[in-house]
Amino acid sequence: MDVATDVLIEFFEVAIHGILQARSAYPSAIFVKRKKYSVPVFVSIHPELNAYITKCLLSVKPLLERNSLKALVICFKNETNKIVERFVFELFDLSGTLNSCEDFAELETVFRAFCLKIGTIADVIGPIPEGPH
Repeated sequence: MDVATDVLIEFFEVAIHGILQARSAYPSAIFVKRKKYSVPVFVSIHPELNAYITKCLLSVKPLLERNSLKALVICFKNETNKIVERFVFELFDLSGTLNSCEDFAELETVFRAFCLKIGTIADVIGPIPEGPH
């Protein structure tokens, strides 16, 4: 499962960067366009933010390896620390999956579709809600 774990960790990293950029959680100046899964994506160039994302992902890697991670959730909170928006990546039993090139090609297609959709999220759902204070 090591290869599958690495593939998922890499996708989560791209997804988190994309969500943070799309939701304007940080200034747009800290994001640059790169290519991943054959599509343009935004990634942070801020060393502290990148280190934090890496640290978070490394903390879930053992759970992925044991197939015990059920979901990865990215939450946005308001000034009163109330969650006002969340992105949930639900996981299923990964044992025995991703055994062939076809599996990886199909997964890359799914990742590519996600990356394309995340770029339109602000147009679809608007800005992060402030929620009750």
